[in-house]
Amino acid sequence: MCVSRVTYVRLLLIEISFLGESERESCYGEVIRILRERFPDKSMRHKVTVLVPGAGLARLAWELVADGFSVQGNEFSILMLLVSNFILNNCKQVNEYVIYPFVLDTCNSWSYDEQLRPVRFPDVCPHFMDEASSFTVLFFIQRKNAFSMCAGDFLDALKNTTDQWSVVVTVFFIDTAVNVLDYIDTIHRILKKGGLWLNFGPLTYHFADGDAEGAIELPYDLIIQYINQKGFRFASDERESKANTALYACNKKSMLQYQYICGFFECVKL
Repeated sequence: MCVSRVTYVRLLLIEISFLGESERESCYGEVIRILRERFPDKSMRHKVTVLVPGAGLARLAWELVADGFSVQGNEFSILMLLVSNFILNNCKQVNEYVIYPFVLDTCNSWSYDEQLRPVRFPDVCPHFMDEASSFTVLFFIQRKNAFSMCAGDFLDALKNTTDQWSVVVTVFFIDTAVNVLDYIDTIHRILKKGGLWLNFGPLTYHFADGDAEGAIELPYDLIIQYINQKGFRFASDERESKANTALYACNKKSMLQYQYICGFFECVKL
């Protein structure tokens, strides 16, 4: 099994198993809370269009749809898209499937029992997005909000889009850019005037090892400076004032654990 496939199996932990609940709360929780506060009338949230670039296996996008927003997830990885399609369209009940995500963790393991422990998924059934709905078809007929997935590179997929989105949510995403300034330019262009951008994540630049021509790795303060210059007003910028710690695809029973201290900001397009 190649490294990328192992990574995708691990992402199942975060996105659609009970083991990922605390990680989802640390990564998605504040984003969801702010959107609920900004748009308190759930009956009108279908008018709020939300784009989630780097949607992964679409759990955050799904959660926002369940909250009443009209959401589109954007994802580049074909493996991510295939797995998210399977989860969203083929999982019919809670804990229907089982995986063994730690079986290849031969280092930093306390025991074979820990390595071989099973994890069931999904922790929620994607078809039942509203507890008031007793049947999937009924919910989809009654709901006003839209849910879609867009395949492709973020910059290419959105190159012809201007002033369209009410909200852009980026979680563990902006460091996937070859040049993060291109992402900022695109987000500014696609947001409506007064549109909201929420970002959470570290700066573990994916092209820092020189795999892409023109790759740059800017520190957080220069990114904030450029966002200001671009024409955004910051409603919040949490750095030293709050420790936004997050684990990511972590084996919590391993001897080795990685923890990120993430930046979080909320800004509005002027």
